[in-house]
Amino acid sequence: MDCMGRFLKLLLLVCALVAPLACDYYAKPHRALPESFAVNTLDGGTLRAEAFRGKPWVIAVWLPG
Repeated sequence: MDCMGRFLKLLLLVCALVAPLACDYYAKPHRALPESFAVNTLDGGTLRAEAFRGKPWVIAVWLPG
């Protein structure tokens, strides 16, 4: 077996072992949402932290280019 084939197999093995750990790390929240959290909505309103109490939430942040 050539050197490149061994390298690719080793790389695949390392990725297979590390990927589940990385996914588990990012799937858990690491800090609480601050009480002062507030963002502006697209319609001009304000969304505050208390609107999320007791509910699952996902925040997607984007910046116009």
